[in-house]
Amino acid sequence: MAERPPPIYDEQLVTLESTATDPGSLALDEPEAAPEPTPAPPEVEARPGAPGDVFGAGGGALLAGLALLAAVASVTTRGLGPALPGVWVGVEGYINAAKMVGALSSQLFAVSSSAIVIGLVLALVRGDRPAYLRAFSVGVGVLTVLAVMIASAVALPDASRLVLAFGVGLLTALCATSAARFFTSRAPAITLGLLAASGLLRILVILLSQLAFERMSQLTADVARVLVTISAVPVAVAVIFALVWMVRVPGTGAALRWGALVVIMAGLGTLVALAQVGADPEAGGMPLLVARTLHEMGLRPRPFGPTLLYSALEALRWLTALAVLIVAPRNRSLAAAVSLALLAGGTLEVPLAAAGMVVAGLVLVLQPGPTVDELKASRVVRQ
Repeated sequence: MAERPPPIYDEQLVTLESTATDPGSLALDEPEAAPEPTPAPPEVEARPGAPGDVFGAGGGALLAGLALLAAVASVTTRGLGPALPGVWVGVEGYINAAKMVGALSSQLFAVSSSAIVIGLVLALVRGDRPAYLRAFSVGVGVLTVLAVMIASAVALPDASRLVLAFGVGLLTALCATSAARFFTSRAPAITLGLLAASGLLRILVILLSQLAFERMSQLTADVARVLVTISAVPVAVAVIFALVWMVRVPGTGAALRWGALVVIMAGLGTLVALAQVGADPEAGGMPLLVARTLHEMGLRPRPFGPTLLYSALEALRWLTALAVLIVAPRNRSLAAAVSLALLAGGTLEVPLAAAGMVVAGLVLVLQPGPTVDELKASRVVRQ
């Protein structure tokens, strides 16, 4: 008897047969609808190389510390140091302390700002910004670091200070123009752009002042004073923009933001009242110290107009810089950039102020674009 050949099993046939013989698995129902595709999130232009990525998780705190260091160095060297002599009897100890604090904070700020400028320039070069901006940031960064280090030992020549001011002002303007495309950094970009414009205008002021001194020309001196008066206008508008940005932009509680504004107004009124009392030739003590400090930190040469008005502008600029740093609208690094720019105040011919402005501009242009939540929130506000 011939043997039967072994059955041929095909896995697909077996599967089909078992399916067909199963009454519960007959394909009589409609096929399941394909799941709807998940809508893609809105495209967000995110710029790599944000300060938090450059300096790690504590990048914002590092920049905030640099801004506080700049405030201490500027107040002690440009304000309190020249204002203290003759205020009280036996004030020599305070004068020596102010000089020591000013020297230490200035040296520490010089070293810290130079290192931060190098890190920010390297981050910008590795990013996707325009080639001209990356190349120009390298040149201005190197120039700023050299100027800060040389100025720590000897005074810079006038020509070198003007070249430094022009380079820093132009770099800041380019960074502000690039960052203004994003609504999350538009107000800080306008603030830095106005301060850069004031600094560039001061180059003409310095040149005309030197020419007036050499030729003993009163007309040239008056033209320089007109220009320095005009240069104070962008600074005032920049301070207003920073105040509005601090109050309107979310990021912290509304109570903190409006409370900071109230403190600024109260502090401004107190300082202006003390400065007005200190303007009296017979004044002494704290009113005289406040009046002298605000006067020493003001613009050179003296602009046209009442001195008290420019003293109020100086006080408002400093109070706003500190308040923005504390409230930190949007994020800590962006707030530190605005604070550093306000502390510089357009005096880009000063090496330490120029270093602070370079850090502010580079931090601004390295800020990432808006997140999806920020885009949704902005659309809701528009609607």
